[in-house]
Amino acid sequence: MTKQEIMDEEARLRVRYGNLVDEVAAIMFRHDTEGLAKFGCPDDEYMPEVRRVLRELETVKNAYDMRQLVSGVFAEMFDEALDATNEQLNALADEVWTHCVSASRR
Repeated sequence: MTKQEIMDEEARLRVRYGNLVDEVAAIMFRHDTEGLAKFGCPDDEYMPEVRRVLRELETVKNAYDMRQLVSGVFAEMFDEALDATNEQLNALADEVWTHCVSASRR
């Protein structure tokens, strides 16, 4: 994707999901399954993964689906460099799921 396409997609997600974009990014950064924060990366470092997850959010019907989605996104995005364990990714996915369900009730 070009930089413009990325910006356009993020803008569409922000229109659709509002604050959820930044909230999911904050959750991913706090979990920091790939250890990017320790290298001083900015707090939006996981935004590509956030965009991928939110793109598929409508297909997620439960916590299991979210675990599958998050695991797949991280495996694809980090390929063989994936540092996270299944337990770490499941904890991340569970929090994202809980937050998304809560946000949909606002």
